[in-house]
Amino acid sequence: MSLTIFSTADFANHFSALGLRKGDDVILHSKLTSFALVPGGASSAYNGLREVVGNTATIVVPTYCFQLSEDDVYDPQATPSQNMGVISEYVRKLPNAVRSACPIHNHSAIGDKAAELLEIEGNVSFGPKSDFSWLSSHDFKLVLLGCGFIEAGTQVFHAMANIGVPYRGWHHLPRKRQNKNGYIEKVDVRYYARNSGEFENIKIPEQILSGKNQMTTVKAPAGFSRMMKLHDYTMVCDTLLKENPNSFLMDSSHE
Repeated sequence: MSLTIFSTADFANHFSALGLRKGDDVILHSKLTSFALVPGGASSAYNGLREVVGNTATIVVPTYCFQLSEDDVYDPQATPSQNMGVISEYVRKLPNAVRSACPIHNHSAIGDKAAELLEIEGNVSFGPKSDFSWLSSHDFKLVLLGCGFIEAGTQVFHAMANIGVPYRGWHHLPRKRQNKNGYIEKVDVRYYARNSGEFENIKIPEQILSGKNQMTTVKAPAGFSRMMKLHDYTMVCDTLLKENPNSFLMDSSHE
């Protein structure tokens, strides 16, 4: 059986089928291997998205750095992300892309709103004053391209930090960061960490969003893509956690 070949035009059709339109600002989590053969690689997916949302729309991708220790230096201009996919790395390396300052949960962006990311201090992973707080303050569409909530559930952790859950707590993680002047500075990153032995099911919002018709799902060659308003996703998480702070908690036997 021959594999499906996915071109820039195919990606444009895929994004349109998800409901994206010109001018939509997008935060994009992705798994390119869900699209079988992609001759143009990450550029095909990015260019297909640009065809749909236009040149001025802001595209944000996760470029997290879980691999860095307190002895490593986070350089926003050069440090690669870890396990965020080839599309995120492609966007990070684009000439006009900017990258936020948090040494752990940082994002790269390109478009009209991208420069605002540089105004975030970058000493908090989740919660107020984090990248996620900035994303939530704008009308972004969340696109899970060929991936699911397990691969793209960080907004859930942001909601947990905002509400406060009994099985997570604030920790201070020492990191080093190269600033825009080229100097290396020591920073104390506030990280909202889960207690040892506790496990969460971050797929819970998927069924709720689908039931409310607030999420579009489109078949990919090997998997599915999803699109929703970031505001709707955040509201579902907030509502669940306000009703029960343990809403996402599950037995360790279901890890």
